[in-house]
Amino acid sequence: MRDGSEARSMIPCGIAEMIFVRKCAEGESFALEARLREQTALGSIWDARALDVFGKSVMHARRIEMRWC
Repeated sequence: MRDGSEARSMIPCGIAEMIFVRKCAEGESFALEARLREQTALGSIWDARALDVFGKSVMHARRIEMRWC
């Protein structure tokens, strides 16, 4: 999430680790949850996971780095 009044855009710069638990079916829906780990003037670092409709984890991502451009 970011402040809606912010005019700059953020781009992903790196991901420390990404794990997929299973293959995803075409058209399958997921809920994405993310947690802010760090925030600086340059950008932010997040951890995230995707959950299927049953609440089971399908993907974990650690240290997703987003930078202001």
